[in-house]
Amino acid sequence: MVWLLVIPWLAICAWHDLRTRTVPALLTIPPLVAAIGWEIYAGNWPLALLAISLFVLDDLPWRWRGFLSGVQGLLLFAAWNSSGWTAVLLGLILIVIWVLWKFGAIGGADAQVLMSLALFFGWPILVPVALATGLQALIQYWRGQNTIPAMLGILAGVSVHTLK
Repeated sequence: MVWLLVIPWLAICAWHDLRTRTVPALLTIPPLVAAIGWEIYAGNWPLALLAISLFVLDDLPWRWRGFLSGVQGLLLFAAWNSSGWTAVLLGLILIVIWVLWKFGAIGGADAQVLMSLALFFGWPILVPVALATGLQALIQYWRGQNTIPAMLGILAGVSVHTLK
């Protein structure tokens, strides 16, 4: 039933991405805030704090980033204590998404949408998303284009995931 909201949301994001190569923050930040709230409600507060800390990390001076990285390690440990290895895996995936964004492999809107999906639905939703986006990147590479509107691959991957 929730897919009736997710698929149209992603379709609107993909439309914006295809049309302007940007996705408005109004379409990405509220779902991320809702996903973080959902994790807190579900009792996975360490993952919620980890997701928040990843965005705070970007605005901190360099000398504080090491301290926050240590806190993130403690949050992963707390996630393992409260929810087990799946929570740690999801936390590591959130960190990988953040790193991909920081190194320019994905855009900020893509990172926010991927984090929202991962927090709401868990890491398995990211498998078809990664495959669809990777296939899209290969096609774009063969066509000689070096940037891709990744939101289209995210929409395709989530659509495939809902069909299972």
